[in-house]
Amino acid sequence: LKLDPALRSPLLNLILNRTVFRDIEMRCGLLELLLVLALREAASESEAEVCLTSFLQKGIAVELSPQKGGADKAIEDDAPYTEDNALAFVGGYTVSGQTIETSVQDHGEVKSEVSSFSVDQECLCSCNATAVGIFCLGASSDNSFTAVAHREASNWFMEQQSIDANVGGFNYHATFDFGDTPGGPRSVHGYALVGPGPVRTTQFSATQSASGCAEGIGASVCLSTCSRYNIPSKQLAAKCSLDE
Repeated sequence: LKLDPALRSPLLNLILNRTVFRDIEMRCGLLELLLVLALREAASESEAEVCLTSFLQKGIAVELSPQKGGADKAIEDDAPYTEDNALAFVGGYTVSGQTIETSVQDHGEVKSEVSSFSVDQECLCSCNATAVGIFCLGASSDNSFTAVAHREASNWFMEQQSIDANVGGFNYHATFDFGDTPGGPRSVHGYALVGPGPVRTTQFSATQSASGCAEGIGASVCLSTCSRYNIPSKQLAAKCSLDE
C-alpha cells in the first residue's frame, strides 16, 4: 500500500474526531498505524498496512475536522443534529444589555435614547432536533418566543422570534452567537418589528449566560413560566431534576 500524502491529513482528522472514535485506545491504535505508514517503517505486507487498507476499504476515510479542545458538542456541518445538542439549549439564563430607541418628532427631528436593561430569568422550555436544526419554545415573565438554532462549521447560531407584544409593547427578532458551545454563554443582537409609517424603533445588544439549571434565579421558576404559556417543560424538568 502506498499511502497518498493527500490522505494523511483528512485521515488524521478522522482518527482524532471524538464523535467518530470515542474510545481513546482505538484512537491511539489507529494513530500508531498511521504513523508506521507515514514513516514507511513497515513492509508493504505488514499487519499495520493490511489493517489500514481494510479500514480505508470500509469507506470511513472521509475528511472530518477534529473537535475543538474538549467541546464534544461542537460537530461539523455534515453531522446530524442530535437530541443531546437540543438538550444543551434547554434551561434558564439571564440577560443584560442596552437598547437604543428612536422616533421622529412632530417637526421632523430625530430623538433617540440609549438605556440599559436586564432580565433576571428567561427560559428555553423545550428544544427538538431535526435534520435541519434545533427548534425551541421559550418564555420569560412577559413574553413567549420561538427559536431555531443551527450550526455553521463549529459555531452555533440561533434566531429568536417573539410570539406576543408584551415586551415594551413590541414584537422583536433577535440573533444569537454561541461560539462552539451549544447552549453556552452568547451575544445577542436584535430589533423591534414595526409597521409602516412613522414609528418608534428599538434595537438592542446584550449578553446572556449559558442555559442551565442554576443560572439567575434558577430553572425551578421556569416550570411555572413555561406552564403559563402552555409550553411543554418535560425536558427542562428531567435535565434539572425538577418535579413538574
